[in-house]
Amino acid sequence: MTERTMGCKLLLLFFGGLTILAFFAMLVNVSESGLRAAMLRKQQKDTKYDLEILADGLKRYAADHGGKLPAMDHPDRTKAGLLPLYVPFDNAFVRMGDNAPHLPNPKFSRKILKNLAGTELIYAEAELPPPAKGAPTVVPTRGFLQADGKVIRLTASEAQDRGWR
Repeated sequence: MTERTMGCKLLLLFFGGLTILAFFAMLVNVSESGLRAAMLRKQQKDTKYDLEILADGLKRYAADHGGKLPAMDHPDRTKAGLLPLYVPFDNAFVRMGDNAPHLPNPKFSRKILKNLAGTELIYAEAELPPPAKGAPTVVPTRGFLQADGKVIRLTASEAQDRGWR
């Protein structure tokens, strides 16, 4: 085999290897973004479940306290008023994964639940962490609990328009 033939074969082998590496890098990138999306969906589902548990606990607390909601000026005070009698476990008060606390709306502290408009935002998912560097630009939404017990997802500006602090 001549040096020229050997050089061509090495060059083809080199570019073939680069092609395979590029293909695997693309697969990793696609699967990573898919995994990230699946994790976000799971977190949103867990948050909805947490807020539904809190809705039930707030409703039962109000029924036992003359219709009034508990102190909601700080997440820890709300948690202390609801655990363990109205909300059976403390995981409902934090976001799964990073344990950031879900946030009560302090303007409804000790208010009569039945007097609130059904669409008032009384509890919110923990503040969202800043997007990861290089993450796709998506308008983030947070879960919010309305006074009527429904859980909805809103952007920060939508929540602000609806009176969230």
